[in-house]
Amino acid sequence: MPSHPAVDLLTTRLAQYLGPQAAANTVDTFCRRSAGARPEALTPAQLVGVLPSLQPLLSVLLGTTKAEILLSQLAKDLSR
Repeated sequence: MPSHPAVDLLTTRLAQYLGPQAAANTVDTFCRRSAGARPEALTPAQLVGVLPSLQPLLSVLLGTTKAEILLSQLAKDLSR
């Protein structure tokens, strides 16, 4: 499977909190549920659209403030 820099960025950042396998599974699951496609098929802009669906999960794991900061930074990074 070819590398997708935006997906790699999202997965790597989430892996800091979830671990590598859970992060990969989370990205795959939420992309399929929110955007109806595999992560590799999405553009960076479409991946930004998936981020709000991660809010509830990350709020439980990290706390609301940390989750909002992480998602905001991810949105900025994916928009570059």
